[in-house]
Amino acid sequence: MAEECYKRGIRLFVLSALTALCKADEFLVYGERQSSVIVPGFSDLETSGRLNWQFSSRKTSAAILDYVIGSAEANISPMYKNRVQFFPSNASVLIKVLQYSDEGNYTLTVQGAVTKTRTILLQVLGPLSDPLIFSYERNSSVVLRCSTVSGSLLTFSWERGGSTLHNDTKYNLMEDYSALTFTLTIRNLQKSDCGSYKCRVSNPVSVKESSYDLSSGDVCRQEVYLQWLVPVCALVPCGLFLIGSGIFCEC
Repeated sequence: MAEECYKRGIRLFVLSALTALCKADEFLVYGERQSSVIVPGFSDLETSGRLNWQFSSRKTSAAILDYVIGSAEANISPMYKNRVQFFPSNASVLIKVLQYSDEGNYTLTVQGAVTKTRTILLQVLGPLSDPLIFSYERNSSVVLRCSTVSGSLLTFSWERGGSTLHNDTKYNLMEDYSALTFTLTIRNLQKSDCGSYKCRVSNPVSVKESSYDLSSGDVCRQEVYLQWLVPVCALVPCGLFLIGSGIFCEC
């Protein structure tokens, strides 16, 4: 059950609302380095008793805080004094300025009429970089290559005109997570394929995207040239002619 909960982990964006996806009291929470994240407590907290938060990882363990339910404030340990905000209503904690060393297990124990324990695994992810897009021609196709220099648990997608592209007879998409690269091949390039494409890179806590205006390939270069030349030719009584791969005004 615990393994299933981890697979269906709660993906929290910075300071986002909490949504519980697992029945067992084990959860996965993601946070971004240098940002803040809420580690959830219990929505049905006891009206009396006491509770404590503990942190543990492979390298260390530490007490975070103790709290007597109903009292004015929690007793926060010195090492967390300026980095943790406690919410008495549900016993959740806000951890500020996340570091990779904050990754590990956070265990909440509530001792009331019934003792309850919850363990949350916090995984700290590095910030995403803006994706870079390069293009090159291959026969009658154009290849757009989207890369990012850092990141983990990445998801890539290509979009055009607000719609996500998928593998079909026109598009071929390939992911190489070892190289942090997502490639889009546009087969049999037509004028209708020219224009703007967007690469979107995301992980559970962040999203980055970059756009690329496709003007490579004879077809698209011709289209761009035509868009520039027609207004120019309209200024004088000229004729517009297509000769081979070139477009010319003739007066």
